[in-house]
Amino acid sequence: MKNKKISKILIGTNNRGKLREIANLLPKKVKVFSTKDFNLKSPKETGKTFKSNALIKAKYFSKKTNLICLSDDSGLEIDVLKKKPGIYSARWGGKKSDFNKAMQRVYKELDKKDKEWRTKKVSARFICALVIYWPNRKKIYSLGKISGKISKTKKGKNGFGYDPIFIPNGHKRTFAEMKRELPHVRPSLRIYTSLISAYGKGGQWAKAKLVFEALHEERYEVDTGVYNALLNAALNAAHYNEVYSIFKSMPARGIQHNVTTYNTLLTSHGRQRRLHDMEAAWR
Repeated sequence: MKNKKISKILIGTNNRGKLREIANLLPKKVKVFSTKDFNLKSPKETGKTFKSNALIKAKYFSKKTNLICLSDDSGLEIDVLKKKPGIYSARWGGKKSDFNKAMQRVYKELDKKDKEWRTKKVSARFICALVIYWPNRKKIYSLGKISGKISKTKKGKNGFGYDPIFIPNGHKRTFAEMKRELPHVRPSLRIYTSLISAYGKGGQWAKAKLVFEALHEERYEVDTGVYNALLNAALNAAHYNEVYSIFKSMPARGIQHNVTTYNTLLTSHGRQRRLHDMEAAWR
């Protein structure tokens, strides 16, 4: 049975930055609603994980409006701070979620931990959980991760949240320093990655591929994490030739393979019983 196309959707957030970011990713034919259209406040996020909090919001808003709802929960994890602020990323900014205050707190906590932290690499990652929830209780989950480090100072004016202090691996600029090629608010790489994963898990390869193509059209600096999501989307949809084609194209685009990309390729060959190709992949 073919998946029924989504013609309208509610973006379950009261964060204006996230609303713009996600809305800009969706096809123009999809009618987008916001929580303000229904005068809805956000539910309490009582979950212990990004995924559970995203589900709480998606389920709540869908029930209130009888619409398909796309919600996310995202945040910053810093290893030396025991993965804080994590699910409390917005709350570090106080009642008004002031991210300037939140970033100041990050630096304050790092100073408490190690006065010399600016001379070292402070490993961190952005995590974004997406949930699409239908009124009939059908749901699709996706979790995207982008690893990097904390910048010594705040840099850049693009994006929102912790973007001015996060430098993704393989880059020298913060998310907030990365150029906007379009006049509207540019969706972040982590949202694109999570959306590719969500479409992939739903077996919607064509949509996953369109999101990936949009990345190149807008000249994003794509990393291995994005390719991992794309490879898995092709694998989930049983487009095995696409898996091989994407895998082979990565070195030419300056993207290094890792254990995950090799495992995806091997799984693809295994499902096709191409044992010879499985052996050749490791040569």
